[in-house]
Amino acid sequence: ILSSAKFAKKYKGPQENLPQERVEEVTTLMLAALERSLGLEEGTIHEGTVKDSRLQLWGAAVPLNVWSPTGTDINSNNSGFMYDAEHSVGACGDWLLDPSIAGAWESGRRLANWMSSGLEQDGTPIDAVSVGLPSLGGEFKQSTTAAGSGIGNVR
Repeated sequence: ILSSAKFAKKYKGPQENLPQERVEEVTTLMLAALERSLGLEEGTIHEGTVKDSRLQLWGAAVPLNVWSPTGTDINSNNSGFMYDAEHSVGACGDWLLDPSIAGAWESGRRLANWMSSGLEQDGTPIDAVSVGLPSLGGEFKQSTTAAGSGIGNVR
């Protein structure tokens, strides 16, 4: 469930150490809002019906810069995420593609596709190919999304 910016600002708390009372309060409010939006009776969605939950209050949303890999063979199949073949670990997030919820989702989708495809790139198994890592070239560039929104402008 994603909140509005107005809701997030009102209930903002410390990023890494949210008090349990705040977690419970915000979770209850968000579940109640979901019930209303779905036309369900109050209390239909409760702790016992939720399989998994993690509350994240995004104080650091909309990064001003995004990672941009370099190379001649960069495309949507091998960009927007990082994958380290040596350690079999990947990273995804809006800071690797586009500073938005959609950017974070798309980055995760691309990484999952890369890791699960099993396809070969130039005859090499895909899980043996690292992509997007700083050691392979790239740099942080100003996000055009953030720049166009006025976020972070000091004028």
